[in-house]
Amino acid sequence: MLKRLRTKIVLINMLSVGAVMLAVFLLLCVGSYQSARNEVDRALHSALEADGRMGVDPAVIGRPGGRDPQPPDGPDRNRPTSVATVTVRIDGYGAAVLSENGATLSDELAAAACAAARADGGESGWLRELGLLYRLSADGSLAAFADADALFAAPLRTAALSAAALAAGLVAFFFLSLWLSALAVRPVGEAWDKQNRFVSEASHELKTPLTVILANTSILAAHPDETVRAQSQWVDNTVAEATRMKQLIDRLLTLARCDDGRTRTVLSETDLSAATEEQVLSFEPVAFERKLTIECETDPGVTALTDPELYARLVSVYLDNAVKYAAPGSVISVTLRRRGTAATLAVRDFGEVIPPGELDLVFDRFYRADKARSAEGFGLGLSIAAEMAKLMGARLSAESSAEGGTVFRAELKCFSERGRGR
Repeated sequence: MLKRLRTKIVLINMLSVGAVMLAVFLLLCVGSYQSARNEVDRALHSALEADGRMGVDPAVIGRPGGRDPQPPDGPDRNRPTSVATVTVRIDGYGAAVLSENGATLSDELAAAACAAARADGGESGWLRELGLLYRLSADGSLAAFADADALFAAPLRTAALSAAALAAGLVAFFFLSLWLSALAVRPVGEAWDKQNRFVSEASHELKTPLTVILANTSILAAHPDETVRAQSQWVDNTVAEATRMKQLIDRLLTLARCDDGRTRTVLSETDLSAATEEQVLSFEPVAFERKLTIECETDPGVTALTDPELYARLVSVYLDNAVKYAAPGSVISVTLRRRGTAATLAVRDFGEVIPPGELDLVFDRFYRADKARSAEGFGLGLSIAAEMAKLMGARLSAESSAEGGTVFRAELKCFSERGRGR
């Protein structure tokens, strides 16, 4: 799938860039041809004018006063050109070469050219058989000729250079597209792997309670005459597994809403100190059952412009994670400190140490550092906390060591001393 996607990206890039470069190539060729054609027309016109005056009024050359001369019949007509021309006088005795400006033309070819020009019927044109461009005077007594190579040499050179540049550019862009497509596809590949892992883990987590529920119902169905009290073990176990499955589905729905943007944030001035202490109080009974102690220290009056519900859920996830994985009889430390315009929540527990290489993975979905304790949860709590943090604009981090325990932090921007600035 990723290879096909990368191939499509490269193909689309090459087609789009190739079309643009081809359009530029054609414009350059057409522009070069038009420029050369204008130059040849100007040279032929100047040759006719010069020989038509028979030297009485020499052609104006140069740019006196820094400006181009403006003959009555159009600008730049008398500007010197580098195009070689031949002027031929046509009279009742035939055609005779009148003047040669950088080119030569035999009398026989001159006569044939004049006859072909008159037969062509236009004021100017291209004699393809003779390889000449011509222009006739108004009375038809003079004809000026130029080699057609003068017209096509420059456009051909431009076309050759442009074609070489086009080919080189396409080759270079092909390799550049390969590199860019690899960069573009990499996040897609990572997302694809995460999605596959997510589906696999979700299927596994849902399969376990469903298997237990089906087994329990089979046992119940096998003893239809037994009372509910007599089979309460299977009923209670079915309810527990169904509740567990509902919790998993609820968390999956929470992540799905975060992914598609359906979770809305309602920002308000929130007392982080009070919200943190409230969540600690709600977890004290659970901690007591697990023989844990929760110590809470918060700076007074720490406020932030955030969503109070999302912040409460973030603290709840941190505490739930600490209670599940803390060593029995240990202390869970919860602190909320304010430093300048930042408030930092830290939840510390002393349980299994998370390896350094896995700290970056703890916020991934269905990730559990302690595989032996997989029954403690689904591995979705911290990923939900990460989604909550994104919505609130908070920054999460984690560290773990044998000496300092495992610490999960969340940093939020809080109000300034004046109470309004962020």
